[in-house]
Amino acid sequence: NRSVTDINNNITFEASGDSVLNGVHYTVIGNELLREEGAKVYVYDNFYQGEKVLYDFSLSVGDVAYSDLEEEIRLHVVCVDTIEVNGISRKRIGFFTGNQLEYYGDKLDHTDPRQWANCWVEGIGGMYGLTDTYGWYIIGSTTRMQRCYVNDKCIFTYDDFFTKPVSGISNPIGLPSGKDDIYNLQGCRVTSPQKNGLYIKNGKKYIVH
Repeated sequence: NRSVTDINNNITFEASGDSVLNGVHYTVIGNELLREEGAKVYVYDNFYQGEKVLYDFSLSVGDVAYSDLEEEIRLHVVCVDTIEVNGISRKRIGFFTGNQLEYYGDKLDHTDPRQWANCWVEGIGGMYGLTDTYGWYIIGSTTRMQRCYVNDKCIFTYDDFFTKPVSGISNPIGLPSGKDDIYNLQGCRVTSPQKNGLYIKNGKKYIVH
């Protein structure tokens, strides 16, 4: 069993069994139907009557999660590293929103988890709860993942999201002051991109041919 608890109301979400919908197998967690495939976690959206990607752990620095969101609240990957908690190594992904990058870019530290809009840890979920993967831009009540249990053993807590990385596979992303600025993978603004070089523009990576 796996459960997560929010900070205010002590709500517990527990894996309670399996379900099959339209021939697809899901794990029932709380009122949600979730499944994993490769590096992605999918949730069945009752409103749209279909699946959507909840987590994508194949993302790398410069990628954007949930590109269907409005530009200012899109989640831009700014750090990818590995942390070790209770003897288990897990991939961690840190995000800034478009608003953060546009208005506070020069003051942000992409390696500091306490500045991130959200953080995902593989096998655990996001710091705002299992299904609240967007981040703190939401106005109103919010949740926070307090503890995660497997077979009644606590394997992860909220504070573990801020664990010092054991391996740095992260790369800095340019912190844009304008939407058309171009940056290299070291976060430096580039005025004359070189042929066959890899660069970041508008939060996305591309190669100059």
